Amino acid sequence: MEDAKIILAGQLNITKSGEGEDKIDTGKHSPKTFEFRATLNYKTSDLPISGIGSLEHIEGGSHLKCVLGLTFEVSAEFLQNRLSESKNIKVHIHQLVLDLTL
Repeated sequence: MEDAKIILAGQLNITKSGEGEDKIDTGKHSPKTFEFRATLNYKTSDLPISGIGSLEHIEGGSHLKCVLGLTFEVSAEFLQNRLSESKNIKVHIHQLVLDLTL
């Protein structure tokens, strides 16, 4: 998959307040699970996707505040992956969230 960029663009919908903002609370909070919708772009094709996300606070972290996780499935055909034996490829994304106020 080194021949082109894969771009995931969408909103996380973590907050339930209806404020319309899509931001991550880096303060202390209980683990959160949420659904998300996004568009996956590969080469010249777009694919709407949906999946499950999670956000967990890191207790005692100075600059590291949270771990964000996203999970979704993509068809191997969309990614033009002929090496996969299954029809779908499960994607897991894990990202550390930093405190930018420091």
